[in-house]
Amino acid sequence: MICRARPKYLKVDDFDSPDVTWPAHFDATLFFNSGRAGLKFFLDHFRSFHGKDRLRVALSSFNCDSLMKGILQADATAILLDVKRSDMSISLASLKAQLPTPDVLILVHYQGIPNMEYLDIAEYCRAHQIALIEDLSHVHGSTFKGQALGSQGMVSLHSHAFDKPFTALYGGAISVGTIKADFESSLRAAYLKLPEAPKLGAKRDLAILRSLFFLTAPQSFRTGIDRVGAISFFLSMGFSTDAMSSLYKSSGFVSMLWRLVDKLKSRLKSDRIEVLRQHPSKLQLIFKQFQRWDSGQDEVMELEKWLSNQGIENAEFGEAVIEWNRYAVLDPEGVLSQQFSEMGVQAGNYNWPVTLRSKYARHPNVRVDQSLEESEYVARHVVNIPVWTDVLADHTA
Repeated sequence: MICRARPKYLKVDDFDSPDVTWPAHFDATLFFNSGRAGLKFFLDHFRSFHGKDRLRVALSSFNCDSLMKGILQADATAILLDVKRSDMSISLASLKAQLPTPDVLILVHYQGIPNMEYLDIAEYCRAHQIALIEDLSHVHGSTFKGQALGSQGMVSLHSHAFDKPFTALYGGAISVGTIKADFESSLRAAYLKLPEAPKLGAKRDLAILRSLFFLTAPQSFRTGIDRVGAISFFLSMGFSTDAMSSLYKSSGFVSMLWRLVDKLKSRLKSDRIEVLRQHPSKLQLIFKQFQRWDSGQDEVMELEKWLSNQGIENAEFGEAVIEWNRYAVLDPEGVLSQQFSEMGVQAGNYNWPVTLRSKYARHPNVRVDQSLEESEYVARHVVNIPVWTDVLADHTA
């Protein structure tokens, strides 16, 4: 079975191979133990540097819960904006409707799709002194009208979770963009004072990642086996990856136990964001994947042909070049997920099935000043289709 997400550029040998040379591309990047930690670090420092009592941070309601946690734990006010169906990102109109203007805008490029008003939104932010953070957690290589995504923001935010372009299981980064020199200097100085993530924790995470990478291979994958909390627990109990695979396949009771253990581990995990510099062993793993990246996505072309044959129109993205993290299409009839399931492919809304409005509308530091109907529509009907492997083309032939 094809898992909904699996690192495309990770190799088994990466866990044991020699270190690689630091890529020059990363000279402008600050690496953290998580994406939310990087966001909190930036917001805390931005507020302090500019002498603001409380930041007002705008972001789309169709979005990642980690961003909201980073905003709220930075003691900021979150302002929810609606998205467009065409690119599943905010509209310029929804941003302009916010008066007074926010201090910060987090602009998501969903699954690698550029916001179709990208350059206009960036210009509006410059004109109104709004700090633009581009969330590139799903993005590597996409462009819009010849401009690389991330080129217009003060900084860009990255995630190194398992379902992102480059993974370390847990991790994130901030890449410097149009930031002013004095603020950049202050930001870097504050970053260097942060403690480094502990070696023992990094070693544990990489062991989990190695097992997860094996368990999500097509020949090994079973629905639900990729629950990280359960894998972590069974590794700590001395189970090998092969033993976990055999155990999971043995009975339905084990899969129920797997789910229960994962849920308990999740509940015991603290929501408090600890801001740390990423451990070097994880940086090496990210670098190795980065060096393998290429822009070939033949599997996407095959997928789009198949979708067209099913009567599903491929969206038009004008002057955008998209490097898909996962292919995303709206399916209001609700037939695609079932069709892919019958072909042995996990497809559905595995990112954000519940909007931030649904989770946080009653929170005292979250503002909802406009209709967010489009965000609700996209959350209900978007289908993410894995494109990390050429095996997908065999299943859709």
